[in-house]
Formats: sequence, structure tokens, C-alpha cells
Amino acid sequence: MSHKLPAMQFYPGDWLKDPNLRRCSHAARGVWIDMLCLMHECEQRGRLATAGVPWTDAEIVRAVGGDPAVTAEALAELGRAGVYSRDDGAVVCRRMLRDDSMRADRAHAGRRGAGARWQNDGKPMASSMANAWQTDGKGHGKPMAKVMAKHGSSSSSSSSKTTPTPPASADADPEVVVGGNTQTPERTPAHDAIAALGVGAKAVNELGDALANATAGTTLMPAQVIARVKDDARLPTDAGPGLWVNALRAGMGQAVRKMLAERQAKTTDRDRAIAQCKQDREALDALPADDRQACLDYARRRLSGMDARDEARLVAEAALALRVHGLVAIRRRLT
Repeated sequence: MSHKLPAMQFYPGDWLKDPNLRRCSHAARGVWIDMLCLMHECEQRGRLATAGVPWTDAEIVRAVGGDPAVTAEALAELGRAGVYSRDDGAVVCRRMLRDDSMRADRAHAGRRGAGARWQNDGKPMASSMANAWQTDGKGHGKPMAKVMAKHGSSSSSSSSKTTPTPPASADADPEVVVGGNTQTPERTPAHDAIAALGVGAKAVNELGDALANATAGTTLMPAQVIARVKDDARLPTDAGPGLWVNALRAGMGQAVRKMLAERQAKTTDRDRAIAQCKQDREALDALPADDRQACLDYARRRLSGMDARDEARLVAEAALALRVHGLVAIRRRLT
């Protein structure tokens, strides 16, 4: 689960310059900003899902509120314009997912950098500093410990009395001082997912780094990659830490590549369907009003229930009838 943030970044320039969003109606833009706020409050920022289960369109309409018909049309309009994407059935904001992934990666890098500053070859930095040499530019040098002792001052004496204490464990998250306040950097979701498998601290760091890098810049969730590795390796439900480590080392990269390829194929199919829907609408719009209405009436007769009230489904059926039967046959069948 993502760490809770009290606010989200909003870029007015990006909002005003996004060509996909600008061609949407004012109602659709209002629905989109409400959806962004809802995404910010979800378990994974940028993804409308609860406990990994995507929200249905009906649930999104209810959450946004307002006139259900107007909100549903605005949601469909945003989808046709490519304002949002769908990831395994969930509506997602690409920008919010990228920003959240980048923020987590930077937090992890800060934690690792702080750990490196605390430790130097397994020794506290104060010890390595005391054994360092200070040169005078002529090839001569003195141990830093003696230099510091020679210039005994309140600062140096206080420094000797306040030798920094490193973290109790190399696996503990070191604290970072930001603007005078002590903060503990957030672990990335990738490291949390690996740790949940019960593997050792060293494996958590190694595999967590690898998983964070493999999923960076994508909408893949660490838990999804781990589940795919389990399926590909045919691990038993009660697999131990050793089996998990071996399977992840051997198959993590391949699992990520497969998942990205499958999503690209889904995106291609979706783009093709969107293009076909656009062509169908253009074909009907090119007809005189009476002929267009006749095609829609014929399609409405052939469909039933919810399909007949689904505008996109109705248009597709009407365009198909127009291509297959022609106007004359459609009018004859209506009489």
C-alpha cells in the first residue's frame, strides 16, 4: 500500500496544454479532476482499485456523483479521448503513477545514500576520518586525528564527545535530516513485497532493488510481477524463502518483459477498437438524418437490454448493418 500523502501535485500548465483533455467538454474535465482526487486517495495512487480489485464504471459514476447519465457520458468521453488508460481493467492516471514511482525510487535512493554515509567498510565514518591524512600540498601529511587534536577548540572537543552512532543494524532504515527535521525514508513497494515473502534482509535489498528498477516507469505492481514469477516457475503455495529467491533471480526479468508485451498487445487491440468505433460514428454521421435514424432503429431492434442502451454498442451495430445490408434492406426490414 502506498504511503499516505496529504496533498497531490497539480501542474496548471500541463492541465491547460494537454491536447487530449482540451478537446473534452467542461463536464468531462470536471469529472476528471474528481477522478484524480479519488485516485489520490486509493491504495495505489493513480489507480482506481480497492484491494487490487478495479472499480467498475458504475462504481466510478457513483463515486463522482452528479447526474448518473451525464457522469457516465463524461467518463466515456474521457476514455475515447485517451485522457486515462486502463490497466488490467482499472482506470489509471499515467502521470500520477509515474510521479509516485519516481518519488518512491528517490526515497529509496536517499535511504541507501544515508546508509553509505553512516558506514564505510563496516566502520563508523568517525573511525575512518580519524585514520585519514591531511596533506599540506608538498607531499607531507599528518593524521587527521592529530590535526584535530592540535586545533583543539570547542567545536573539535565537542565533536570528539559526540561521535555519531550508526544504526543498530545495517538493515534498519537510517534517518535522514531534512530542513532540520528528522525523517525516516519510505521503503519502496517493491521492497515491501519482497519482504512479505519471508526472505532475508540481504535478499530483500537485492531483489527489491531489481524489482523496483524493472517496474520503474511502468504501471506494473510488484505484487503482480511476483505472482507472475510464481505462475511461471510453478511454485507451490507453501514455497519457502529459498525457492522464492531462486525463482525471482531467474525469472523476474522475463516475467516483466512478458507482462509488458501482453499489455502492449491489449493496448493495440483497444486502439484498433477505438479507431473502428470512430469510423462507425463517422459513417453514420455522413448519412442524412432520416437514414441515420433508420440504421439506429434497426440496431435497437436487434439488441436487447443493456446493449440497446449502450451508445457505443448501438452505433457499432448500426454501422455493421449499414455495411452488410445497405440502406434499402434496412428500411425494408423496418416496415
